Amino acid sequence: MSDTFKLENVCDIEICYPYPEDYKDQKGQIFIWDAVNEAWGLTDSTIYGEPKQICTVVKKSTGNIYSLITSDKILSLETPSKVTLCGCSADDTVTNVEDPKTTVGAAPAGLTILTNATKVECSAACEVKVCYPYTEENKSKDGQIYKWDETNNAWGVVASTIDEDNEQICTLIKSSLGGVFTLIGK
Repeated sequence: MSDTFKLENVCDIEICYPYPEDYKDQKGQIFIWDAVNEAWGLTDSTIYGEPKQICTVVKKSTGNIYSLITSDKILSLETPSKVTLCGCSADDTVTNVEDPKTTVGAAPAGLTILTNATKVECSAACEVKVCYPYTEENKSKDGQIYKWDETNNAWGVVASTIDEDNEQICTLIKSSLGGVFTLIGK
C-alpha cells in the first residue's frame, strides 16, 4: 500500500505511515519481513493523530524490512494519543481507555474530558512522553493533559508543552511507571 523500507540500526525506532481513510478501509497494517521463513509477519501498531498515522515501535532493530500491507487480521490499536517510552521494557503496555468519565473518573468541576484516556504500564521506571493532537477544537476548549491520581481519586493537570508546529500538546515524565492520561478542557 505504501513504500517498503529497510532499517539497519541498533536502537529503538518508531516507524510511521500516513493512515488516510482509504488505507483504513483496506485494513492497512504494518508488516515486517521474516527472512528466515521468507514471509511477511504482522506487527503491533498504534493509529493516532490528526491527520491519522499508523506507527509501530521497534526495539533494537537490525536490518529489518517493513511495509504497509492490507490484512484480514488487525493488531493495531486506535488511540487519541501518541506515547513514547524511552528506556522501557518490551513488556510495557499502552492501552486505550474508552469513556474515561465512567471507567476511570469524572473531570474536575466545570471541565470536560475531551478524548479517550491512555493507560501506560511500565515494569520499571522510565521516560514516558504522551502527546495529543492539538486541534482547533481542543485549543478553543483550552485542552490540557491530565493524569489520574489514584491516591486522591481525581484527575490532576500535568506540565505540558505545545510543539513548534502547534499541532500536538505533550507531557514528558522523566522517571515514571506510567499512569492514565487524558485531555481535559472547558
